[in-house]
Amino acid sequence: MNVGQLVTNVRLAANMDENQAPKADIINAANYAGNVFVNETRCVITSFTKTLTQYLSEVDLSNIYGLRKEFLISIELGLNDRGTWSGSSVSYAVRDLVKGDNDPDAYFYKCVKAHVSASGSEPGTAGGNDEWTRVHTKIGDPMEGPISFEEMRRKFNGSGVTDEPSFYGFDDADTLHVYPAPDIAYVIKGRFYDDFSTLAADSSDSFDLNVPDRYIQPVVWEGIPALLAAGSPDALASDPLWLRFTNESIPRVRNRVHSGRKFRRKIDQTPYFSGGRFGSYSRREFFNEGK
Repeated sequence: MNVGQLVTNVRLAANMDENQAPKADIINAANYAGNVFVNETRCVITSFTKTLTQYLSEVDLSNIYGLRKEFLISIELGLNDRGTWSGSSVSYAVRDLVKGDNDPDAYFYKCVKAHVSASGSEPGTAGGNDEWTRVHTKIGDPMEGPISFEEMRRKFNGSGVTDEPSFYGFDDADTLHVYPAPDIAYVIKGRFYDDFSTLAADSSDSFDLNVPDRYIQPVVWEGIPALLAAGSPDALASDPLWLRFTNESIPRVRNRVHSGRKFRRKIDQTPYFSGGRFGSYSRREFFNEGK
């Protein structure tokens, strides 16, 4: 759903026109209700990729916006998708992924030995058995973690080998370590629970919200209309529509997303990101903003 669709649907849900519900007011309410919803349901998942530096365990994650280690879901050792296999003297590296060229098949194959391709060494044939192994998905291999930094230190003190990394752990919020240290420049892929994409007052109608359409309906039809109609924080606290949003819809979506996994977050303090730093809206700050 984009901002234009959000504004149209909210006015319909709240039975208000553009004078009663200006776009700026809807966006302000969306930031509040959206943050409450996403923080409680953790329905937004974002991924990132990083290329490791050969022989270096440390990985800088400071440029991954929104990543917090406590919301990390998984890290996998990825595969480098090279498209359809070619026999025209192409250099392939370990963990390159190719799709067969239909001679003899079009399956996925992972490179297990660096080489330069040649006719007669196709994946899936006797000539390619030493360089390729068949895989059934483009998904990489899961890494174990996060392990504690102390455990990571013990591993490195006990062995200085370089190999394909299989463990990961954090030094601090922005620094990841992998073990063993990579013997080549592997690619890792991480997935984490992200925050609601805060909207600016002048966000274009074409700007897409980062909440999946299958989950966002309670924000549009309950959370934002309740905020627009509320006259004070006290009225919001006892508003039936807001209570249905927080007490019924949010738990229902959370259970759909996580099959019952609980995320406890204080609703009265809703995180936001502004000016390069994190803060939080309280209910009172929301209603007083701009007054």
